[in-house]
Amino acid sequence: LLGMGKMDPYVKVVYGNTEHRTAHKEDAGTQAEFNEKLEVQYDGMHLVAKVQVWERDERAFGNSVDDYIAGAEINLDAMHQGFVGTIQLYRNVTQKAGLLDIIVEMEESVQEKLAVRAKEFGVTL
Repeated sequence: LLGMGKMDPYVKVVYGNTEHRTAHKEDAGTQAEFNEKLEVQYDGMHLVAKVQVWERDERAFGNSVDDYIAGAEINLDAMHQGFVGTIQLYRNVTQKAGLLDIIVEMEESVQEKLAVRAKEFGVTL
């Protein structure tokens, strides 16, 4: 990830109207390891989950204004059987900002829902 010095990063997953996040990693810098499981409930409506890396930025008097570092969107249709690998993170539309290793696991019921949805649109998974 871009940046220098001490960073206190955390990962946030935004899906529909819900947000899930890891604990921040104190002074982990650009090589943070999270090794956390975030469970997101598939709602059948949203096909994209946003994965974002943020830096916890604690200010005086307990005020916190966290800084966005980078992110990516995950197309759940493309990962209906799961995914283990690395995704490219971007600071903005064109500026690459690092890599994030992830594991996406889908419950069988979600795989079935995605398959039905794909058939409605004439797509074979």
